[in-house]
Amino acid sequence: MNYESDINNLINSPNLQERKKFAWLILILPFVIGALRASNERFSLFNAFDVDKLLNQIGIGDSFLNLFLATIAIKFIFILFPMIGIIFLELSNPKSISNGLFRNTSFGRIKRSKGFKFADVWYFFFNLLIAQFPLIGTLLTFGLANIYSPIGSWFHSLYESIVPLPSSEIIGSVIFIVAILLDDMVKYFNHRIAHEIGFIWDFHEFHHSATEMTILNKDRNIFLQDIFTAPFTLPISILSGLLLNEYVSQGFVTPFYIYSFYLGLGFFGALVGHSSLKVIYPKPLNYIFMSPSLHWLHHSINPSHYNCNYGMNFAFWDRLFGSYLDETNIKDITGFGVKGTQYNKKHPLYVYSILPVVKFIKRVQTVFI
Repeated sequence: MNYESDINNLINSPNLQERKKFAWLILILPFVIGALRASNERFSLFNAFDVDKLLNQIGIGDSFLNLFLATIAIKFIFILFPMIGIIFLELSNPKSISNGLFRNTSFGRIKRSKGFKFADVWYFFFNLLIAQFPLIGTLLTFGLANIYSPIGSWFHSLYESIVPLPSSEIIGSVIFIVAILLDDMVKYFNHRIAHEIGFIWDFHEFHHSATEMTILNKDRNIFLQDIFTAPFTLPISILSGLLLNEYVSQGFVTPFYIYSFYLGLGFFGALVGHSSLKVIYPKPLNYIFMSPSLHWLHHSINPSHYNCNYGMNFAFWDRLFGSYLDETNIKDITGFGVKGTQYNKKHPLYVYSILPVVKFIKRVQTVFI
């Protein structure tokens, strides 16, 4: 009884509460910075977020190897900070404090995930490395608007002929919000298609092969999936980027901050939603925004949870199209992953580079042969 009292005192102690507040700051701040920088990649507003210029200013140099390694290090640090915040908050959980269960944190679960040992670490660094190659990064993300500036001029003429330029920042912001909602709806259906169309699921199954919510398994993604789903998302994604460019060039900065919030919300949801930190937004926010931990249900191995909660930012698409499950279902989760998946039976290097191609070839053969 005294032990339980000591635990309760520890949980409710002012020092612990202050550390939890600091942990939330550590967790959230990198998402804010990352969202601003990602928005800046669509429209160069804050040169301070240009990593290459920043590295040159601090004397790193401009050689390919130096920039390559330094950029990886900076991105790793930005990713590491929110991870530290998540781990600290997970350890502040009463069960973790009473039992010393680091093994139940997002990092501790990496070792327990079935398949190749520490596979999520491999996939994390694969994605980190691939993102540093501009050509590959452009091909994988289809950043067409960023590399082909005449599109901006063409869009300006087209937009001006169809929609009168907004006379106020409020009108421009409303139009931009509509574009963001359209973008998010397309992402919802893009995700749903990945589950319902067989050959795309062959790639997306890799993401669902994780048997633990390990904080790193958000990086279990096969780049080939983007090649087949980009035709659905690319036009709308370019639209939002060009609208952002159009409005900010007129001096309207509110759309920039709206877009940064949208990106930050997505970053936060993706990282926390794949961690073991339970975050459920209070009402009425959860009618609008998708609580990160509802993504656990999307990865649940319980058949009653299949094909739910496709959205990462907004909850109303799942509510509208009948795929929403709320937090009352979390208690029924018995595990995560896909039973018998091939992605957990091979070395990560083979899984990441060869197995998706093998699965695609077999799928084509079953259809045409």
